[in-house]
Amino acid sequence: MKLCCCPICGSAPYITKDPLWEGTRGYVGSYNIKIKCSNDECVLSKNALSHSTMGEGELFAVDSVKEAWNNQFTTITKQLEWRNEIK
Repeated sequence: MKLCCCPICGSAPYITKDPLWEGTRGYVGSYNIKIKCSNDECVLSKNALSHSTMGEGELFAVDSVKEAWNNQFTTITKQLEWRNEIK
């Protein structure tokens, strides 16, 4: 699935994979998949969308976070277009 650019600034998003454990504590083998904007000045670089791999697996988590990002892009773009139409 291709990722849309950031709806706020147009920068490319990126995905990270953070373990949900430290040493032997936590959920060993599970990760938190996050996606956010690569522009540090953008509001969407601080507010990541995330999904855990617990129970569903990594591929499902990556697809879920990509789908959420693209849905967010569509929603924000439509809201910005609507605001411009009323001005």
